[in-house]
Amino acid sequence: MSSISKDFLSTLNIVQYYFYRLILPIFLIFGTIGNVFNLIIFVQPYLRKSPCSIYLLVYTIISICWIDFIGLTSSLSIGYSIDISIQSTIICRIRTYIIYVTINLLPELLILVAFDRTCISSRRLIIRQYSTMKIAIYSISCITFFWIIFNIPALIYTNIEQFPTGQFICIPLPNNVFNEFIFVFFAISYGILPPCVLIIFVFIILSNLLHYRNIILSVDNLCQYRPNKKEQQLIIMLLTQILITILCQIPSSIFQIYSVITKNYDKSFEQILIESFIYNLFVFLLYLPSCLSFYVYLIAAKTFRYEVSRAIKKILFISH
Repeated sequence: MSSISKDFLSTLNIVQYYFYRLILPIFLIFGTIGNVFNLIIFVQPYLRKSPCSIYLLVYTIISICWIDFIGLTSSLSIGYSIDISIQSTIICRIRTYIIYVTINLLPELLILVAFDRTCISSRRLIIRQYSTMKIAIYSISCITFFWIIFNIPALIYTNIEQFPTGQFICIPLPNNVFNEFIFVFFAISYGILPPCVLIIFVFIILSNLLHYRNIILSVDNLCQYRPNKKEQQLIIMLLTQILITILCQIPSSIFQIYSVITKNYDKSFEQILIESFIYNLFVFLLYLPSCLSFYVYLIAAKTFRYEVSRAIKKILFISH
């Protein structure tokens, strides 16, 4: 290995180290605070009657699990060399299982919110009737149950392995049918489908909103349906969150597809280290949508800012 290669790889290692040691913890702290506020806001009487708020409430709960358990353990492992997943096989398997469940639940919950906003913004009454609390609870229960059951094999086919370098790492067992399948399946279920589906819903929602905007009020259309102010604000919040999510997820999705294609290729030690750096950098991006959601909503929606202001005033009043 040339000195240039050594210097380059050393630089990558330092960059990765500081990303997870300094930058990620800052995002995790602000993300946790923001998600606590999200929980408070989405249970307020004005918002909790909307199916969209129920979806976003559950999305917030899963986000807290994602950043405060998976994000924190990643920061400790890469940034501080404290890898709790290799302390015991049980911890290794539970952490892997939680990763598999949450990493699929988050984009699918966002898809459900997008579906709900697509329905509520539709001109057709029969489609708007799909935006209900009953459907929201049923949909959330179904996808949660599916991923909880589907990923149970991760609790069995994951173990702590020792690399030739002497390093221990918690990984899915190689040459296993489930892990071979899941490697390709996640490239589709997580890598390809969510961004594509979200983009389609965004275009439909924007098309619906443009229709209402272009309506000229007259005696003939005064009775036409228009989303109320609260629904419009929730749509704006959703569209902004989707934009952030897609931008942060696409790099990881591309890398996941690349990993599937090149899985059986012979790779040099340098290439493996570079790919490891790219992978960890893209995983870092995956924490950002969950960390930034509160601040995205705060900037995007006046209604949300008002509810935050009311919640803070209540907290300050109670504390005094």
